[in-house]
Amino acid sequence: MSRILPFDWSSLLAEQPLLPVWAKVDLLAAPKLAATLLEAGYKVLEVTLRQEQSWEVLEVLQSSKLILVAGSLRHPDQLARLQTLGIRWAVSPGWCPVLAEAAEQSGIGLLPGISTPGEAMQASRMGYQQVKLFPAKALGGPAYLQAIAAPLPELAFVATGGASEANMAEWFAL
Repeated sequence: MSRILPFDWSSLLAEQPLLPVWAKVDLLAAPKLAATLLEAGYKVLEVTLRQEQSWEVLEVLQSSKLILVAGSLRHPDQLARLQTLGIRWAVSPGWCPVLAEAAEQSGIGLLPGISTPGEAMQASRMGYQQVKLFPAKALGGPAYLQAIAAPLPELAFVATGGASEANMAEWFAL
């Protein structure tokens, strides 16, 4: 079994344990958002690929000092566009072996989304060491994460979808 280029979440976010995710992008707001995040000490931003304008936003943000992560990656053809923009990191909302293989071939570090132990096992079998648990809160929150992680000690889980100021302590207690 080969090891996939890992999405090294711990290194990427070593000084920044929270990752801002920009889902409803606004091209005109991009430069100000980048400046505000950098001023606040953030170095990494996930921009979801849920709108066509997301591509323009990624292009504009390339001139900032932010490390950009493309979120909601769903199709292998999106990887070529990310390469053109110089984006090295991506996150998918769910498990898709075809997407995982394409990401490996492109050299883009993918954090694949999973929701079940079976999907996590498939990702591990393909060589992934880290997976995104999504939608974490809807799946059962910290209790589900604890349960799914117990029999899969070789995997690190990044829980997304439903973390808020109100439940942050629960997530960080794991």
